[in-house]
Amino acid sequence: MKIRMTFMMILIVFSGLLSNVYGESYQRWTGVPGRVLTSNDFLADPDLVARNDDLVLIFLDAAQIPEVSIPYENSQTHTRTICWDQRGSSHTATLIDESGNAVFTLGPGECVSPTIEEGLYTLSFTHDGTGGPATFVLEPASGETEVSANYSQKDLDQLKNTNQCPRCDLRRADLRRADLSEANLRGADLRWANLSGANLSGANLIYSKLGGANLSGANLSEANLSGARLSKTDLSEANLSGANLTNAFLYKANLSGANLYKANLSGARLYKANLSGAILSEANLSEADLLRANLSGANLSGANLRGADLRWANLSGADLSGADLSGVRLIGANLSGADLSGVMSYDRSVSRYDYITVDLRRANLSGANLSEAVLDFVDLSEANLSGANLTNAFLSGANLTGAVLSGALWVDGSRCGQGSVGRCVPIRPN
Repeated sequence: MKIRMTFMMILIVFSGLLSNVYGESYQRWTGVPGRVLTSNDFLADPDLVARNDDLVLIFLDAAQIPEVSIPYENSQTHTRTICWDQRGSSHTATLIDESGNAVFTLGPGECVSPTIEEGLYTLSFTHDGTGGPATFVLEPASGETEVSANYSQKDLDQLKNTNQCPRCDLRRADLRRADLSEANLRGADLRWANLSGANLSGANLIYSKLGGANLSGANLSEANLSGARLSKTDLSEANLSGANLTNAFLYKANLSGANLYKANLSGARLYKANLSGAILSEANLSEADLLRANLSGANLSGANLRGADLRWANLSGADLSGADLSGVRLIGANLSGADLSGVMSYDRSVSRYDYITVDLRRANLSGANLSEAVLDFVDLSEANLSGANLTNAFLSGANLTGAVLSGALWVDGSRCGQGSVGRCVPIRPN
């Protein structure tokens, strides 16, 4: 596939750059298979992600906006030729993978042909600091060439004979119900492999590639998957109890019904992952990226969610009782019917200024159980708390501006009347 990247100098004052270029862009590029996106769109919506079929325009200015970085989703592994047609400057564009490594850096007049694996990346555009405002144009991809992948028979035989196969090529291998307990597969390429029902308990899968693999019903208890790539991997009903998934990449992974009891997912990236009905009790999810993840009906009792990103996540009916929510971002999350009894939004023994509290702006907490929850200084502005149970909850300094409290049980056990917004207006007995 060939992607063309164009660079244009816009010889107008920067204050008029966006409106003029917007007008030209939408008139010039018609029939785009995806969306026409500009840097202004990414600034307005931090959750926006560019895709292969989008046309992207990035506006830079040496003084005001010298660098712009945007998230970019590559939906399928492909080899691509990417060229920058124009010359005469030293501006750069860099594609960075989820580990922070540069896949390529491209300058004017250059072409690269990397194999870009499916997953979530960052595209970074940098102005060289000279000249006036500039616009980068990334045109939609076309003529894609999928990378064919098949396992090495030599590597497969080695694994079966020795249970040791670090950095082996096992792509698309059939390992259904295989006994690979304690196997050394560090750095192995297992993309699209069928490992359903396999026993990988205690296996070394550090930095392994498991994107698109089938691990449904597999036993991965106590396995080490630190730094592993599990994009779109099927882990439904898998046993991952006590597994190490620190900094693992689980973009759109299917973990529905999986057992992750006491698993370590610190720093893991679970963007849009499906964890519905999963067991995550006492799991470590500190600093994990769970943006737009599906955690409906999941058991997160006693889990460590310190600093996790749960914006727009679905936590309806989830059990969060006794969980540590210090510094969690829950903007727009759906927590309807969730059990948050006894949750900690921060350690009450420390100073108010020694913690970052929970952000629950616009969260849906209708019918949620928040009894005895520590929610001091939490931002609950515009949250839906209708019918929620707040008995004995700690709400000192909490921001309830615009919060809907109709039918909620207040901290003192009284019932909030209909129309209670921003504060509880108790129903008076007749």
